[in-house]
Amino acid sequence: MNEIDRIRKAYDRRRSLGLDERYSLLDPANLYLFQRRERALLALLRQQELALTKSRALDIGCGSGEVLNDLVRYGADPALLCGVDLLPERIERARQRNPGISFSIANAEKLPHKDETFDVCLAFTLLSSVLDRDARTRIASESLRVLRPQGLVILYDFIWNPTNHDVSGLRLGEVRRLFPACELTPRRITLAPPLSRRLASISWTLCRVLETAPFLCSHYLVAIRKGN
Repeated sequence: MNEIDRIRKAYDRRRSLGLDERYSLLDPANLYLFQRRERALLALLRQQELALTKSRALDIGCGSGEVLNDLVRYGADPALLCGVDLLPERIERARQRNPGISFSIANAEKLPHKDETFDVCLAFTLLSSVLDRDARTRIASESLRVLRPQGLVILYDFIWNPTNHDVSGLRLGEVRRLFPACELTPRRITLAPPLSRRLASISWTLCRVLETAPFLCSHYLVAIRKGN
């Protein structure tokens, strides 16, 4: 089985088990995790001095378009936003929910965009879903190809997830390998879901305190600045 077929089968299995519904924001833990990630992302955008209202952005592995929809809430112009995903059903949902954004079905290893088209590329829990090392390299290379000089890749991904055998964690050394000659600004975030799911319904304050210990956080949020 090739990597694309494996990924499709993994997401088919997720859908058949109803795992997507597990992430509803009506759940206190999911709401906590979303809001903490949102705060971290907004801080990153400020630190990187990104002119979001004028930036062309591509979300690679966009799913149903939730992250791009968040960018619109932050002030991005929908006409400057694009999303690609491997799964047609996700792209269909994205188009229904965000008609002002351009979405297309595409393999992230061969993006349907010209060189140096975008100011920002987003990769949220994308690379951890790809187990093949060479496929990861091609995806990272494609994201840099379509990015303008001094453009920004924003990566949010697992460091570890021992309960999910369909993903493989992304260590910081691997990020550096995938994006050579780039400037990386990493931050470890997201209280590990096994903890947050137990504690968020009891105390968000306790969750925030535990989150200050990096070893209890399960993800990296990384700003990756392309060179000239």
